[in-house]
Amino acid sequence: MAGEHRPPPGTVVVGGTDVRDSSAWKRSVGWVPQRNVFDPGERVLTFVTDVGWLRGLSRAEARSAAGEALELVGLSDRKRSRLRTLSGGMKRQAMVAAGIVHSPDVLLLDEPTAGLDPNHRAFLTGVLRRMADRGISVLMSTHVAADVEDAERVLVLDGGRIVADSPVADLLAVHGSVDAAFRAVTAGGGAS
Repeated sequence: MAGEHRPPPGTVVVGGTDVRDSSAWKRSVGWVPQRNVFDPGERVLTFVTDVGWLRGLSRAEARSAAGEALELVGLSDRKRSRLRTLSGGMKRQAMVAAGIVHSPDVLLLDEPTAGLDPNHRAFLTGVLRRMADRGISVLMSTHVAADVEDAERVLVLDGGRIVADSPVADLLAVHGSVDAAFRAVTAGGGAS
């Protein structure tokens, strides 16, 4: 869905944009992969600015937007730091800033809280909630039950098939916990 690989047969359309229309898709979607993808020697502001430029912003727009994105994720005081000097949580924050620098309609995140300490996880969850409050659709893949509890809706895949698609509150009401719901819907049944 992030447009990084050629899609299989079929179509994926988000907000009226076919993911195969690479330029339009890249402008409308932000992508935060599980692994940090940056040059550790690069400065934080340069990294986020460059991503904005790659996503279609002019250099001036990208630099301004990078400053705003870094402010939103709490890294404006580290914008001149080299990425290698940041903690693991701060590196994730830089990746999220890069994912939102071009003001996407959709933000895709792969395991965004993996390896974060509780403080960085709580901070990042707050950032993602603010993104959603601004009208950005935030979609994440995760194995962290607490991440699911913080979401509005959950889609559970098992063997590449959707086995649950419902508001988190509904799954919790039926199963009591995210872990219990996951075990129930992947144990051969499926749930709505």
